[in-house]
Amino acid sequence: MGKGLTGARSEALAAFHEISARMVASLDLDETLTAIARAATNVLEADVGAIFLPDEDDPDRRLLPRGLFGARSPAWNDLHLNSDHGLNSQAMAGGRVARIDDYLSFAESDPTLNSRSVVIGEPIHSAMAVPVLRRTTPIGTIGVYRRAVAPFDEEDEYLLALLSQQAGIALDNAFAYAELEATRDRLATAIEIAADLSQSLDPNEVIRRVLVRAVEAGRAHRGVLLRVDDADTVVEDFHDVSGAQDLIGYRHPIASQPLMLEAVSSRKPSIGGRYDVTKVDATLISSLGDVRHTATIPLVLDGEVTAVMVLSRRDDSPFKPSDLAMFQVIGNQAVLALRNARLFAQAQAVTRAQSDFLNMAAHELRTPLSVIAGYVSMMEDGTLGNPPNDWKVPLETLRSKSAELDSLISELLIASRLEAGTIPFQGSSVELREAVFAAIERLEPRAALLGARLTHNFPEQPVKVLADPEQLGRILDNLLNNALSYSLGTARITVTVQDLPEPRVEIRDRGRGVPPDQRQKIFERFYRIDDPAVRHVPGTGLGLYISRQLATRMGATLTLERSAPGKGSTFALRLLPSTG
Repeated sequence: MGKGLTGARSEALAAFHEISARMVASLDLDETLTAIARAATNVLEADVGAIFLPDEDDPDRRLLPRGLFGARSPAWNDLHLNSDHGLNSQAMAGGRVARIDDYLSFAESDPTLNSRSVVIGEPIHSAMAVPVLRRTTPIGTIGVYRRAVAPFDEEDEYLLALLSQQAGIALDNAFAYAELEATRDRLATAIEIAADLSQSLDPNEVIRRVLVRAVEAGRAHRGVLLRVDDADTVVEDFHDVSGAQDLIGYRHPIASQPLMLEAVSSRKPSIGGRYDVTKVDATLISSLGDVRHTATIPLVLDGEVTAVMVLSRRDDSPFKPSDLAMFQVIGNQAVLALRNARLFAQAQAVTRAQSDFLNMAAHELRTPLSVIAGYVSMMEDGTLGNPPNDWKVPLETLRSKSAELDSLISELLIASRLEAGTIPFQGSSVELREAVFAAIERLEPRAALLGARLTHNFPEQPVKVLADPEQLGRILDNLLNNALSYSLGTARITVTVQDLPEPRVEIRDRGRGVPPDQRQKIFERFYRIDDPAVRHVPGTGLGLYISRQLATRMGATLTLERSAPGKGSTFALRLLPSTG
């Protein structure tokens, strides 16, 4: 190869600099490929320029023209170059420029040359090819062709080698940009799918959304989700754009499905062709008989294939290996969404079982408790005869514990009804000061027994809120009784009603306080602070749970505003203002 250019090529060199600058100006891969083919044609004073890259969908990754300029023969459209002989193969194997003075004579004498029809059809006489490197790795070739016998020389080799270097840089940028765009598209699709799947926690609805989304993203005509059950697959659901049917619950051995077996064994998506309809149920032949291409995507959770999604196309548009990355994204999103939905369904089933048990237990306990309370009352009032004086204290204890047990049973019933959604909300305009004052009056007998100090701060003007009077009273009773129960020494409780900026009630105590890591947990069902100092306080751990749930149903919020161990707590109940 020559090391410089003669004066006759100075204009070509100037053109080379201008063309190479335009060649690297675009990040679009197709535009870059066309620009390289055009630049090669112009700089080398050729009739046709082409850039060849491997066909990623071809098992042998043979080279095919990706950028063309000046071509006339339609045979270029179906061309795959030989991997073992031919001009471009010679350039790739040798890692340097290869040229031939009369390619037409060579092609006419070699019937195995894949480019034979192109060479004869153009026709092509003089030809030259050079490998293109991306970061030192050969990725393709650039070919330039003349329709007359006008051999390329060493200066032409030098120019084409320079152009190849520029093309490698341009392609590196374009490939990197295309990979970035593909990654961005996959992420965008993943976000869209995740957002769609998060709209529901019903397993059946999630499966339906997964299939619809997968069929859309995969440009497929049909999608089927199958559960892996030991050595079989079982059809969970399907989506077919043509309305063709499938058999829900249809069971089929994995071993008799080669693509399924490959996907389950490798835990990776696989691509295939037609179904072997001789091995499926006769009712499915009409749905699967015209399927021409399939993609099988395993859904892997914790290293195990829990389900498989099969996408199908009925037209002659095969799935490509480049589609597999997108299918993997869809599969990952699908398995997470299905796991969450099924865990939620299981949690709901457990919750329903707990609620049913609580409801049954509360009702079963209430009947004998009513009998006990009735007999205690008759013993106290003398209906069953005058009790001995030494029975007075035991009867008072029985009455007190019966009332305590009745309160616990009431909490269980309310919690059960909340879970079942059977507590009605009777919203009306309520004067908040009056509701709070009534709750304080209900607490005063107990407060007096304990020597507690109750103070309140009310605005002068009425504070109208939208609330259910009965449920609002229950929330206030729970908060005030908690403040009294968990106080240190002489209880001091302050109740404040505010109108602006929003209607609210604050209940402040000087009690034991709540540790920072438990401030949200205290609103959970059956949660009680694990503190030996308060284990004597009766309760189920349902009071704050019930209060927050009731508040939420009224459009209100109940929060723990401030708290510190040993310094007390302040709870705030914010309500909606009433316009009535």
